[in-house]
Amino acid sequence: MKYVDASAVLRILFSESGSKVPLAGNDRVVSSQLVEIEAFRAVDRERLLGNLDDAETASKRKELAEPLEFWTHDDRQATAALSRGLTVRGT
Repeated sequence: MKYVDASAVLRILFSESGSKVPLAGNDRVVSSQLVEIEAFRAVDRERLLGNLDDAETASKRKELAEPLEFWTHDDRQATAALSRGLTVRGT
């Protein structure tokens, strides 16, 4: 079993250099519920600093969330749904 904190998750999410958590298909990974909050806040902070645009922010937030489909034909709704971690269909 491996315990990961937000810094380990963010290193993978932002493709940062350095060692990463080695994961095999049968590894069990656990973390605190705070990791989700910390990771989402880090993504939002990068957006506010101008390091991510809306689409990049939405994509990073999607990588952090559980899959759920959201169907729309509206680009603004699609971006908003992506930012909340939804899988967007229909655009």
